[in-house]
Amino acid sequence: MAASFPGAALDFVQMQRAPVTPAASCEARARLRSAVSSAAGFTTDSGAALVSSPEIVISGTQLAFGRQDSDFKLAFDRLEKELAAKHTRLDRAVLSHLYLTSGTLANRVDALEPARSASPRTILPVEALPSLDAPFGLDVIAVPDAAAPLRQ
Repeated sequence: MAASFPGAALDFVQMQRAPVTPAASCEARARLRSAVSSAAGFTTDSGAALVSSPEIVISGTQLAFGRQDSDFKLAFDRLEKELAAKHTRLDRAVLSHLYLTSGTLANRVDALEPARSASPRTILPVEALPSLDAPFGLDVIAVPDAAAPLRQ
């Protein structure tokens, strides 16, 4: 990959060893040649996020500890608090990543997730997360509220 894309920053995540769907996932970032009319928008045909905000917020990966619905909700609450500290919210996400240790968790997590933007989401089945008690992790890239200063 480095030889094919010498100027790109590459990031690899190992998915589960067993055959999974998707078998692979690829994302790309590129600079827009012209600005879009709003801070963020989405294309319907490619699932691309178009961001013209001068600043973005990149969260850390929030892990859920335990397998109860209340454990999952707590992970979303912690992510919302992290985003609020940077003047944004989960519904202002332009991209999210969901790392699952079991494919059966995707529907449960979707059902419990609070208001979510129409942003593209990458769902990756992974072998394990940094904690053995964590069945899933979630991180997002979000656009800050325009009226609130981002820098502190």
